[in-house]
Amino acid sequence: MLIFDFQDDPMAVFRPKMDEVLDECFELDHLDEEAVCSTCVLERSALEKLYRCDQCGTFVECRECCLKRHAQSPLHSISEWTGKLWKRVTLFDMGLEVQLLHFGRVCARQAGYTDMVVLHTNGIHRVRTGWCGCPRARGGSHWQQCMRSGWYPSSWATPETVATFQCLRQFRLLNVVGNVNVRDYMTTLERTTNPWGVAWLPDRYKNFGYMVRQFLFLLRVKRSGVVHIRRPIANAERGSLAVKCWACPRPGVNLPEGWEDVQENIRYKYNLFLGLDANFRLENKLRRKAENKDYSVLGDGLGVFAPLYGKEGYEEHVKKYVSEQDVSQCASFAALMQRDTRFSRGLRATGVGGCSCTRHENVRQNGITDLHKGERQVKQTVQISFSKVIHRYSSMDYIWWCAIVGERVQRIMVSYDIGCQWKIHLFERLKEMPPFLQADEDTRPDVEVSLPVWHGKGHRGQCEPAETLRNKPGAAMTEGEGPERIWAVTNQKAYATREMQADTRHGALEDHFDRHNFEMNLRLVVLLVRKLKVALEEREKQNLSFKDVSDGVTADLRQAWMEDIRAWHALEKVPLKDKGMANPYESPWIDEDVSEKEIRQEMDKLEREEHEAVAQDANAKRVTTTASFLKLMLGIEKTQVRSMAAAKGQTVNRDVDKKMSEARKSIASRLPYARRLQARFMPLTVELMEQEEREANARARRNGTSRVPTPEEHIKLWLPSDIPHATRLSHPTILFVTEAGLRRINCSTELDTVRHLLYSRGHLISFRDRFVTGQDKGTRSRTLIEDVTDRLNAAVLRFNTSCSALISLTDEKSARPYRPLLKENLRTKEIIDYKGRAAERLNKVVNSRIRKRIRGHQTQPDEDDEPEDPAAVASTKAGEEVQDSRRTMNWIWTAKGAPDSDEDTFLYDAVRVEWCKAYARKQRWTEEVVVLKEEQRRVVESIRSEQREWEARRDATTGGRAAYAARQVLAREQLAVQFREAFEPKESGVGKKRRRVFGAQAGA
Repeated sequence: MLIFDFQDDPMAVFRPKMDEVLDECFELDHLDEEAVCSTCVLERSALEKLYRCDQCGTFVECRECCLKRHAQSPLHSISEWTGKLWKRVTLFDMGLEVQLLHFGRVCARQAGYTDMVVLHTNGIHRVRTGWCGCPRARGGSHWQQCMRSGWYPSSWATPETVATFQCLRQFRLLNVVGNVNVRDYMTTLERTTNPWGVAWLPDRYKNFGYMVRQFLFLLRVKRSGVVHIRRPIANAERGSLAVKCWACPRPGVNLPEGWEDVQENIRYKYNLFLGLDANFRLENKLRRKAENKDYSVLGDGLGVFAPLYGKEGYEEHVKKYVSEQDVSQCASFAALMQRDTRFSRGLRATGVGGCSCTRHENVRQNGITDLHKGERQVKQTVQISFSKVIHRYSSMDYIWWCAIVGERVQRIMVSYDIGCQWKIHLFERLKEMPPFLQADEDTRPDVEVSLPVWHGKGHRGQCEPAETLRNKPGAAMTEGEGPERIWAVTNQKAYATREMQADTRHGALEDHFDRHNFEMNLRLVVLLVRKLKVALEEREKQNLSFKDVSDGVTADLRQAWMEDIRAWHALEKVPLKDKGMANPYESPWIDEDVSEKEIRQEMDKLEREEHEAVAQDANAKRVTTTASFLKLMLGIEKTQVRSMAAAKGQTVNRDVDKKMSEARKSIASRLPYARRLQARFMPLTVELMEQEEREANARARRNGTSRVPTPEEHIKLWLPSDIPHATRLSHPTILFVTEAGLRRINCSTELDTVRHLLYSRGHLISFRDRFVTGQDKGTRSRTLIEDVTDRLNAAVLRFNTSCSALISLTDEKSARPYRPLLKENLRTKEIIDYKGRAAERLNKVVNSRIRKRIRGHQTQPDEDDEPEDPAAVASTKAGEEVQDSRRTMNWIWTAKGAPDSDEDTFLYDAVRVEWCKAYARKQRWTEEVVVLKEEQRRVVESIRSEQREWEARRDATTGGRAAYAARQVLAREQLAVQFREAFEPKESGVGKKRRRVFGAQAGA
């Protein structure tokens, strides 16, 4: 709790001074009777009026002095003292005439006057403007004279409405930072000019919209420098206006000489990491177009949007796939649920697809385009070798090849949430792309497709462990979810751009992504330093962890497993079904049984039927299916269980509070939306929740205490399994059928996890008991065992939660083979009843534990359930033979048809998988450190490269172009110094805070 000293609390100081401060607020609302003009200081007659300018200050002037002062400042706001009050007047009404290009003086060859409307940051002004006809105008037309005076015209023949450059820049900044649109900004100017709404103001909403689009496009051209040396904009290269990522590898810009020839084991640091994804919130309505009006976009193909027009443009490309259908053979993602349905009616675009760098979240040049019916996919037979069936993703393919055309890096690692399907026949589909996207196999980069880490968990079967970035050599700690964070920012534009015409929307999104890329580049000075600090610590931790795991494995096994890993990764280009070997990162006995596959098929069928029913209902709105709703609820429940498991864990460190805090934030952010869906799917539960709320309040009143808010992890979700049996007939049957299916699948998944972790923990304890001596090694071993035990307990809690719900939805018999896990079930061996000598065995165990404590570790509570050492069991004395008739096995080892013998195979697989995963974690963090240091070097070199480019432009031009180039050079000099100092290693680990330099864009 923060405690303020009285003098440090501004509100506490203000409260006793409120009346005094209010009196001072009235002081500027009147004028002293003895006031005189502060400029000429001559007393005026009583009839002489005095004026005050809101922008110049609080002093007053006579009319003549005021007009003289504002001959060069015609856009100030003036107030006139009437003798009783200040009245708003304009310089136009006072008779001010402004001569362009003469700085307050009169032109000797004046070429006429025009009454103009000028939009400025402080309101809307009328200005009587004089045109210059002398040599100072250099033969410039009216619109050119406006531009040279800092006014941007809305028309190019006889301009009568202009906006100041300051006004346009202010709008742009408010738009990209505060999401202020043209309508709101114009309303602000109108209210500033005429707060009471009693005066007439000209409507310049459409004019300002045109000026904004033009001006912002010209700013992007100007900042890019691609046409700086007197080249027409039409000759600019594709994607040349897009802001490039400073940290991504760019040959000839930020890579050292000879980078292509570095040794294989460090070549990964020059990998390019890209991500593909679609955003269906950025949809766009079909709108009526006026006749004889040009709706083409400005700078087609020059920025982040792919080229639209021409024979090779996107519009011509998608015409070949107008009847495509979405097909998926893997996961049911929301991306593929946006099918060719009635929900796309009335929409010109159902969203956008994008390609970006996943590590730094910069949108690629030509990496954005509209989607017309989801991530458009077609299934079509094409005659190629073996008569394969090609799945064509026309939109996403076009985006991908546009984003990497001309790329000269050796290897690109791309992540896509349906990458396991998209990559099939990717290069065969390239042959049907426009010619400018074609690339020979010898010249194009090596492309490796993976699944993002979070999205990969939604894939079924063997797909996720085989395709996730976490198991890919050279991927470092790239998680591939960068596009999702870009969409999170871009979605703020969704509502406004949904209603725009296509060309207006194109310009708005171009400017948004331009600013986004620029800001992401500036963030690298903080982001890369922070990530490197974390990576260095985590690399050390993972190296020690892997050493502890690896010490319990023989050298022969380690060598064999390393050979398996190398062989597996040598088959990266081979389809999963054709690899012909087991995945070293996955246990071969973790798989779906027949019943689970039948459940998934039945649930998919129900979901399809629900989609079809909604599509046929003309009055239905866009809906979420029952399965999607319950998956959301179960996801929240899983987060609750994770938080509870973290609170109960044996490991106590600073990460526990952080994990619980993150889990609670995640629940709080998702729960409101889930409750809205719940009111639609389960309306009767609203009354149950209200009743529960009333009872809680009543208990608090009876106890005489205020009600304490329920922690997020203990909030009752009211899933179908929570509904009392007596009232279930009032709810749709599909709710209970769907949850039962999802629960059974969860039980299967969590049971596999429990069995795997039981064997892993048993192996670690067995190794510790045999070989670990000394306090340091004992502490590390205990920490490792505690970590596995926490994971095991969390898995058990998740299983029991799902199993209890399954029993509630069905009954104990129907829920078989699943039943709640008890403490006695958590064993890795058979429960054996030996004959005789029980006392001698007990004494042996007690003495063994005493020796353990002497060796430097303590027995943990759950270790009492661990089996004895296998060698000790095998060396039982002659009188202690095992009776087969008294032998039993835990049900967890026979559920799902698991074999009831050959336990060493289970143990071998469990240890192998844990070892391989630990090795992968160690490698990824080691790679992360190398990649981050290389990225820091590339950032500084990219800035220096841009600085050299602008120096060349400065030296090749004169006048305003040379001055602008010099300003860009100075900005990059300052940025390079700032970044280089931030990236320098610091002994203390704590760097000084530096003022951020925003470079040329701040004043461009």
